[in-house]
Amino acid sequence: MANHLMHESGRGISLSGFADHSGTGPERFVYERKAAANYARRFGLCRNPEYLTFNKRIDRIKYFMVRRARLGNDCANYISQALYTGGIPMDDIWYYREQRYEPFLPRIFGSLLYRKPSGTITLSAKEYCFSAAWVGIASQYTYFTNQANGYVDGEIITIAAEDEMKDNADNGMLRVGDLIYFFSIKKGIYHSAMITGFEDGRILYSGHDDSRSDHPVSFSSESKYQSVHVIRIKDSFDSATQRAIEDIFPKKEDSG
Repeated sequence: MANHLMHESGRGISLSGFADHSGTGPERFVYERKAAANYARRFGLCRNPEYLTFNKRIDRIKYFMVRRARLGNDCANYISQALYTGGIPMDDIWYYREQRYEPFLPRIFGSLLYRKPSGTITLSAKEYCFSAAWVGIASQYTYFTNQANGYVDGEIITIAAEDEMKDNADNGMLRVGDLIYFFSIKKGIYHSAMITGFEDGRILYSGHDDSRSDHPVSFSSESKYQSVHVIRIKDSFDSATQRAIEDIFPKKEDSG
């Protein structure tokens, strides 16, 4: 498999070290929820160098130097990485891409200067491009709750008390690899993470910004959130291409 998949925009998708879930393969995909949860748990307290880290100072400086824009928080970006690892394919709405540049005068300034395909000289070896649905909490929530995209399994589950959490955890309604969004009265939905385990009827989650790995959800008086919203992800789903085809040419029902 090549290290980069070229998109129609000309930007490269970095695939190094990951399975090929680009959306160009089978018509149906399987969500490897344990693989997604393992990723979220593994990098919950650290960072994967394959990706730009939004709350790492050096990455924020590099991004600003190249794009003249500031990075936001890292929670949605991190959860998108875990979903991608679990088999969710990128598309034109949910994606993360990077373009690597060749060194300029490599024998002398190879580690300092790089040349873009246009010939422009830059201080960064990479340029990043990502969608709002990949890095933005609200856009990510909207994307994965949209029934038309084919990922959400049933209704969103809202939990606002310890007994509600225990009931949903014990009855099998929640599973590792599902998405969890934190809600407060003042901020609305302000943080995203992934369910990575359960313990005594309590949800364990992993995520970034407030770095967490198998951290318990708690509805105590000290909690910053008043409720959580859980998006249950289907075990399998159609590719974006297949969904588009079926929208144009719906399957005919058997007449018997």
